[in-house]
Formats: sequence, structure tokens, C-alpha cells
Amino acid sequence: MDIDSRLLNQITDYYLEKAVKKAVYIIQRLPKEAMSMNAPYLKNVWDEICVQKQEEECLHWELIDSMVEGVCSSVFDDLPEPIQMALSYQECGNYRDYEFGFIYPEIVVDLIKGELYRYACDYSNKELEKYFNEQYKGLIDEDTYGF
Repeated sequence: MDIDSRLLNQITDYYLEKAVKKAVYIIQRLPKEAMSMNAPYLKNVWDEICVQKQEEECLHWELIDSMVEGVCSSVFDDLPEPIQMALSYQECGNYRDYEFGFIYPEIVVDLIKGELYRYACDYSNKELEKYFNEQYKGLIDEDTYGF
């Protein structure tokens, strides 16, 4: 890989990570009423997304995914235009027929959303630990005591 490609990769990786962190920040500050689960240990919508991704159980997923897409779209809109172009170029596979300066918002928003969901799969905090411990405790009680 030549130096130009490596530099472009580093720049786009940096801005992609910033975009994901900004989207998470926004989602963490959404009103608790936006949560679809009734889980006492979860503090916010971000915690709920993490639980659903980590449990691979998606309740009301269409609503959550639509909300996440809206947040990612807003974050994309706030990126500087040259970064939007660079992410578009990177995500389109560096095709020869890529028209310089063209921006593919849908593709980049999907990229941000995909990275956000990958981050959610590995994310942990004390609220998630409490939630999973309580879920695990319930499974042990069912196995041990038959209820």
C-alpha cells in the first residue's frame, strides 16, 4: 500500500471513529422514554442498543434502527465535505469509475451505523454488567430450582 493510501486510511479511520463517538454521545442523551425495553438497570437508549446487540435479541428493532440511522445521518451532515468525500471514496472500494468529489451519503451513513453497532457489541459499563448479571442470575435460578 502506498503512502497516499495509508494516509487516507488513517484520516478516514480517525473521522469514522469520531463520527461513531459523536453518534453514541447523542444517543446516550436521548430521553429515557425513547427506550423500548423496561429494564431497571439500563440508563439510556445506548445501553438498550448494546443489550440488544449483545444478546442478539432485537425488540422493536425497526424503530431503534431507524432512530440510529437518523442520528448517523445527522452526524454525517456535520462532517466536513472533504471528509464526506474521502469516506465515500474509501467505502466505494476505490473504484476507477469513482467520480472525484462525489459524495455517497447513504453509503457513508451505513458505514457509520455499522461501526456503531460493532462498537455496541463490545461495549460495557456498570449498568450493562448489572443487567447481564441479573439476567444470568435468572437463568441459574431457572436451571437450579426449576422456575
